Amino acid sequence: MQERPRHYVVCTIAVLVWVIQAASGCEPPGQNLGDDPPNDVRWESPHFEYFTRTGESYACAAELTLLEENFNILQTYLGFTWPSGQKVRYYKYFDLQDYNAHTACPGSGGCALETNVESPDSFQTHELIHAYVSFTGGPPSVFTEGPATALACDPTYRIADTIPWREAVEATDPIKQPGVYATGGLLVSYLLRQYGPQPFMRLYQTLGANAGPDQVDAMVTSIYGVSAEEIWQQASALGPSCVPIWTCSRDAIPTDGSLRTVAAQCGIYSDSVTFNLTVDSNVELSAITDFRSDFDIGSCQDGSRGNVRFLRDMHTSELTLAELAAGKYFLEFPADIPTQQGILALQTPAVGQDCGTLAPLEIAADDYPVIDVWAPAGASVWIVRLRFAGPHLLSIWPVAAPGNTARITVCPDCDLTSPACQTTTSKQVDVLWNGDYVVQVQASDPNGPVPSEIEIRGR
Repeated sequence: MQERPRHYVVCTIAVLVWVIQAASGCEPPGQNLGDDPPNDVRWESPHFEYFTRTGESYACAAELTLLEENFNILQTYLGFTWPSGQKVRYYKYFDLQDYNAHTACPGSGGCALETNVESPDSFQTHELIHAYVSFTGGPPSVFTEGPATALACDPTYRIADTIPWREAVEATDPIKQPGVYATGGLLVSYLLRQYGPQPFMRLYQTLGANAGPDQVDAMVTSIYGVSAEEIWQQASALGPSCVPIWTCSRDAIPTDGSLRTVAAQCGIYSDSVTFNLTVDSNVELSAITDFRSDFDIGSCQDGSRGNVRFLRDMHTSELTLAELAAGKYFLEFPADIPTQQGILALQTPAVGQDCGTLAPLEIAADDYPVIDVWAPAGASVWIVRLRFAGPHLLSIWPVAAPGNTARITVCPDCDLTSPACQTTTSKQVDVLWNGDYVVQVQASDPNGPVPSEIEIRGR
């Protein structure tokens, strides 16, 4: 293991202090860093020293409050050892060009060397996790990148991105062998979910950096009671997931539809709130912002996100309707701009597969320029019921898989064979809405993928 970086003298010991390092005469940081790390401006909190350059416009001292929360949440979960008085030193570069020109690890997008974090991002959870567990041990790269990938849910990966676990154990440079990230993320996500963090931290502490596949297999078998190969097969069968401990620790909001106003925060691109569904529910998600932004709904069960996404395509307000299973979820939203957001769990669903069990969702006149309706999971044919007060000329835009088209049927009620119904396979369906309507969605090709969503837009 590398020698730990030496402590250097700091000028001011305080929480959330702003100092100009260049004018202080303090010894500049240097060990394990590049040739010109940011050290003009320094902020400090109990577990962090944060360095930026003069002129930095994105990061801010208030960010240290969030960093402390991140540290405490992950230490509580993992139980990692942290020496008294030790701090993470976070070096925030202006941008990727500045980072690549001056960091000790160019081309990486961010790195952690012991407790030093260098990054062009102001809050990079993946690298922070490396720093947090740096006193716990130094196992092969697949087990150092594994918890960082699993707990940060970053980078995202597919099963096709993985490599055989034995090959990943022998890899020494994840940047040149990126399959290590996916393989580590898959393995560690599975271990954390199935067995909890304590056995994994024991494995992390016990394995040496040069441990080979046979040593890893022996230690895994000793700790978990099953072989590494068995664990790999089980993890692969379940597929990619992550463990969003940090994201799912954020504040819980009610599902009563009330709009909450969230002020812009400095230093972070996105933040999250959480909500709970005690039963399978249709949820109405409302978002209003002055800028084009992405909002994501994700599952705290497996970290999956992007299955319900809204506020795209330059719209600044949108209503999204989706069917979600009972469980805990997070709503990820842009944090660097002000937003309004609300979640309503419908008493009676408006989206599903059985029209008779659905009730029309009433839309007030001109509430939203876009209504985005997402398909129920696993549905081959699905339906949404909507009610508009007064006449509205609206367009239905199905979102189908590339090369496939949707078959849309619009009816005044659940009689989908009525001559009053309108059926089309065109990419856009114009309807003069007035009152209750039923929209049935399916693939035009019975063997093709079902459209994942429809957008209903005002004309």
